[in-house]
Amino acid sequence: MKRLARRTFLGSAATVLGAVAHATSRVDLMTYVTCPTMRYHPAVVAQQSVGRAGMSHDSLARVLYERGQAQLAHRTPVGWTQAIMLFSQAIARDSSFALAWADLARTTNFVYTRGSDVGIPRDSLRAIALAASDKAAALAPNDPAIWLLKARSAFMMDPTDDAPRLFSVKKAISLDSTYALAWFEMGTIREELFEPAAALAAYQRAATLDPT
Repeated sequence: MKRLARRTFLGSAATVLGAVAHATSRVDLMTYVTCPTMRYHPAVVAQQSVGRAGMSHDSLARVLYERGQAQLAHRTPVGWTQAIMLFSQAIARDSSFALAWADLARTTNFVYTRGSDVGIPRDSLRAIALAASDKAAALAPNDPAIWLLKARSAFMMDPTDDAPRLFSVKKAISLDSTYALAWFEMGTIREELFEPAAALAAYQRAATLDPT
């Protein structure tokens, strides 16, 4: 537990405690008062809670994954490059690590969309994002956030084909009908399909679920 005491970034309580539960049956707890500087989106909280099911039993894989998350927090090309490497190393240790696959897909998707240079060809970034999101969905089929990620990866691969994107968003909503981000994505798809009434209904549903 010394590693836990040396953490240099604040992780989600749900995922951190999940990792602790995998590693030990006893742990000393302390109470702190924190002052958050931002509000976590409800979808992020939901993803973190669901994410406990996708946590690895391999302690080194979990360490690599947490280091990848810490690199992501830097929000720089160097940080994204390191995060991709660390998530890949975590997967090499445990190929069933759903959260690592999901964050590898999320990171490569983000880097591709942003157009940042991380030393990986853009076509390769797209392929990695799609393959990683497919693997994450296969490992954690009940995680709506992963299905939304899969939808975005499908759009990145072929923006002209709405079918796989629409299927994945519908799947996310079927798993969690209160998932505002999925409803917003549904609105975007319906708008692109020239279905204004359906688009408006989806956007209104998203705004009702998350007015922020």
